[in-house]
Amino acid sequence: MWILSAVLIFTVILILLIKYLKTEIEIFLEKKGSYIQFLFKLTICNYLLFKHSNTSVMKKNFLLELSLRPAYSFKVTQLIMGSLTDYSKEIKELIKITKIKKLVWVTDIGATDPNITGFFVGALWYLKYLIHRKLITSIGFNNFQPQFNIIPYFGRQILDLKFHCIFSLGVGHIIIAASRISWHAFCKLMRR
Repeated sequence: MWILSAVLIFTVILILLIKYLKTEIEIFLEKKGSYIQFLFKLTICNYLLFKHSNTSVMKKNFLLELSLRPAYSFKVTQLIMGSLTDYSKEIKELIKITKIKKLVWVTDIGATDPNITGFFVGALWYLKYLIHRKLITSIGFNNFQPQFNIIPYFGRQILDLKFHCIFSLGVGHIIIAASRISWHAFCKLMRR
């Protein structure tokens, strides 16, 4: 009898968490030249739980160094993609209930050759279109339009970025998704 009442109390608490407690996550990334600024903020019911901010100066050949380590990049990509495919059902459910409040993505791009600049501008617009389309079909935008912009610089080599996103979802939904992922991971571990 006490197990049934404990399950009932847990269910009521979970329903209240799903209904009333909202989590808001803010991500801000800006790269201007060799200057990089990053901010991650986690808020529950307008109370700041976690904030991480970092400002640094990037080495000149940072992108070149990353491209010279394809084996490492491939292993990281495999790890991330493997995790996403293992728990894709739970992740899709979380994405469906996510509400985006703000999305700004501005890219300044240029190359010394105007043909290359034109190619990259077109490719970036296509990438941003695909992301916008996927967001509309999976999440949707309530009262705002996301701001995507690409500023081409012909005859000048530049790659600057500004990305600012704020989205929210219910705490209860996060708890349910985390418990499902934990359960699946536990079952997968027990099968080995």
